Amino acid sequence: MATVTIGAVYVFLAYATEIAFHNNAKAIGNSTIPFIDALRNSAGPLLIVAYLAGITSVFSCLLGLTNSQARILFSAGREGLLPVFFGKIHPQHRTPHAAMWAFILAALAITLVFGWNRDPVKIFDYTGTLGTIPILMVYLATTIALPVYIVRFHNSEFDAIRHAVIPLLGVVLTLFPLWGLVQPGQPAPFNLFPAIAAAGLAISVVYGVLLAHRSPGLVQSIGSYVADEEY
Repeated sequence: MATVTIGAVYVFLAYATEIAFHNNAKAIGNSTIPFIDALRNSAGPLLIVAYLAGITSVFSCLLGLTNSQARILFSAGREGLLPVFFGKIHPQHRTPHAAMWAFILAALAITLVFGWNRDPVKIFDYTGTLGTIPILMVYLATTIALPVYIVRFHNSEFDAIRHAVIPLLGVVLTLFPLWGLVQPGQPAPFNLFPAIAAAGLAISVVYGVLLAHRSPGLVQSIGSYVADEEY
């Protein structure tokens, strides 16, 4: 219900912005933040509400990112996918402080290096686009992995709708936006992002192969700590 609701809100806001610009695609394209410009011209006194919503959204995203990324680093450190340093727990507060500070400092360094004295909207556009490509690749691999896993290990439970039709639909829906991000002929620096994502994927594969060769039993235990935490 939350996903459906927020999806409806996004559609409504996009529709409202389009109406505010009188269906002028060029004007929308020339606007840095179309929704803010639309609100400024149509309901100026409510602009403070949009700014407050933006501020709370920024802090909410920062909290969510720190929580999720620290958990990934922490679990990977405990499982041996990353150095054990990331799996340390604070002796007093019982928090994954090493993983948390590693993410915060890395994010701060990226922000200072690439965002210093630059247009923040463009930086957000660049990083958002570059970060979406590997995320879609992970979604695509996970969707394909489901029917393969069911056929190999739970063949008797195979259901054509759940384990074939729905994953196939997921692959199609994932390939559509992925192609929009990697298709040739895009302006710089977007034309470089597919190669950067491919290089990251190649490094990940090599790292995974080396790790599996060094610790053969590690592959079978991946996710065990996360599963323990869930229970």
